[in-house]
Amino acid sequence: MKKIVGVLNPFDSTQSFYFYEDGNRIDRVTGTIDELPEKLITFAKMYNVSDVDVMGPDYFSKGIIKEINNYMITKYNQNVLTINKI
Repeated sequence: MKKIVGVLNPFDSTQSFYFYEDGNRIDRVTGTIDELPEKLITFAKMYNVSDVDVMGPDYFSKGIIKEINNYMITKYNQNVLTINKI
């Protein structure tokens, strides 16, 4: 099973998302909040994944998810990823 999981921390200058396949961590992408939407979409396309799980402090995580969703609507006119807060 393929999965991308983001572990967000409001006190880090860069945020990280990890790609897992069959329970093994395969790759990681990091970026600042401004870079993250494009990097995450490129990362997901590279591994053919459309669902992303995000964990971290609620308020901060919801803000990041909103930024990514706004970016997708602005650039692609649709949500190309499904982002789940876990």
